[in-house]
Amino acid sequence: MNAPTIDDVLAFAARLTDEPSRADALADLVPLLPPARLGEIMDLAEAMDDEHSRGRVHFALIQVAGPALTPRLLAAAYRCERVRGRALELIALLPRLDGDERSAAAEEAVAMLVRLDDAGSMTAEAVRKLAPFLTPQRLDDLLTALVPDEEIRAHFLGSGVPPPPVRRSAIRAARGSTP
Repeated sequence: MNAPTIDDVLAFAARLTDEPSRADALADLVPLLPPARLGEIMDLAEAMDDEHSRGRVHFALIQVAGPALTPRLLAAAYRCERVRGRALELIALLPRLDGDERSAAAEEAVAMLVRLDDAGSMTAEAVRKLAPFLTPQRLDDLLTALVPDEEIRAHFLGSGVPPPPVRRSAIRAARGSTP
């Protein structure tokens, strides 16, 4: 018996009926495929109904895809309906974008992060990755929107240790203000 080829493994992954399992298999195959074959993985990801599963494959592709696949990945990120998923995909794509495209994607990521109702460790990491693509004023505006309390905001940015999740709605309630 011969060892399976990459085509055999890709065909097997494509036939998996459980989308999270299919996404994991496809994402694991991404670094093994030549760049010319990555479009096939993108096609298989786009055929998935589950956004989280698609996002898992998109993240794997973003790490290795060349400029030819970047427009498709960017379009897929903008189509993502999950707020956190859209923000994270856009942030991951920022180093691959230039000019107005980068600015628009960064602003969309900011808008998505502001829509979240928590400023936990995942959001803190997203802000750290987004920060180099924002002006100092825009970064300050984002942080103020995410974490209105100055002391918590300082901890949020502090020594890289993420704070416990903080609900903006809880902070507003404690202050007696409304959204």
